[in-house]
Amino acid sequence: MVVKAGMNNSDNGTGPLPRCIVLDIEGTTTPIIFVADVLFPYAHDNVGRHLSATYETVETHDDIKLLRTQVEDDLKQGIDGAVPIPTDDAGKEEGHIWRTGYENNELEGVVYGDVPEALEKWHA
Repeated sequence: MVVKAGMNNSDNGTGPLPRCIVLDIEGTTTPIIFVADVLFPYAHDNVGRHLSATYETVETHDDIKLLRTQVEDDLKQGIDGAVPIPTDDAGKEEGHIWRTGYENNELEGVVYGDVPEALEKWHA
């Protein structure tokens, strides 16, 4: 947790207040099943459209470079044919596809019921 020195803690009046709170999404604020049942299929179904719309951007070219590097590494290790690309490399492109889905109101996030209240308390 990052804290700002010299501020009072709202719970007991002593100690620093947090400046920000970093939360993991999968399983913490949002059900893991949402990622598996909604986000992954959305990325799969929209990868062609996303690449057509963003192919000339630096971001997409960076994503493609990462994927090519991974395939080259797999081939150097003697892995033939279609190779599953590890989540950390494919995840960048998926994240960009998901961002587009949220921006176009094609995706809507899901959070556990207690998350909004917790965020409001932390913000107060």
